Amino acid sequence: MSILPIVILPGFQKICLFAALLVVFNAGCHSMPYNRVEVIDHRPNEPEVHHFEDFDESYYRVRDGGLVDVVLRRQTASATDQTQKIVQIIVLRSFWKPHPGRTFAEASMISANLCYLIMKGDAAVSYEGGGFFQYSENKRKGMITGRLEGADLQLIRGTATGLDIFGKASIAGRVRARRHDRRTTRIINEVDQILGPPPTIQPVHRGPDY
Repeated sequence: MSILPIVILPGFQKICLFAALLVVFNAGCHSMPYNRVEVIDHRPNEPEVHHFEDFDESYYRVRDGGLVDVVLRRQTASATDQTQKIVQIIVLRSFWKPHPGRTFAEASMISANLCYLIMKGDAAVSYEGGGFFQYSENKRKGMITGRLEGADLQLIRGTATGLDIFGKASIAGRVRARRHDRRTTRIINEVDQILGPPPTIQPVHRGPDY
């Protein structure tokens, strides 16, 4: 494990996206700590760049049929301007639930929509798409654990033009969140207030609802 220096990314007014990046070589999704995500930046004719980010807030709420909305949030001060804050929010919305042993499911299928918001000051961008999210809920403890795989994202919404943090990106990670309906709703509303209503993303693959 090695810690990279602060990375200044072009196209985002030289904003430092991550306060610190942890690079874990040959570490897969299953070996990563909970609420750490890996983002792989894919750009034409350039090598892949791997970013790792830890989120310190994680909540979920339950919808009809046991489907869930999960939010991860992290707020830090900008490394280049301590008066500015960098906010990162991930919103996962499941639309069918894989049941191991009962339904066929693999990482190439899509079971959740995903929004990844990155904001500094009034400038914000959102990378969005779908991925395979498998999870289980401990209702007694009010906790959920899950893993996200095979999620491909592209820039969909933003509050300014010319912001280019990633090219096309893929994201994976493990999630552990506690149930907090009010806090989950508040964070989702925060994203919608910044970016406007989310677009309708039609899944490419869909499994049966149970």
